[in-house]
Amino acid sequence: MLAIKMTTGGDVVKLTYVAQVGGYVVTAFALCTEQAVCEAALKPVLADGVAKARAA
Repeated sequence: MLAIKMTTGGDVVKLTYVAQVGGYVVTAFALCTEQAVCEAALKPVLADGVAKARAA
């Protein structure tokens, strides 16, 4: 898994998770004011995407 953190100016953080599963690339991203909030929101979304890619 790859995590990319970018600031968009001001207090906004864009956090993107990327994972490759077989022939699929799964991505999840969020814009938040706190990185911990982004991480908490994205981890279950990415896990669900990875599970669906594995099942495909």
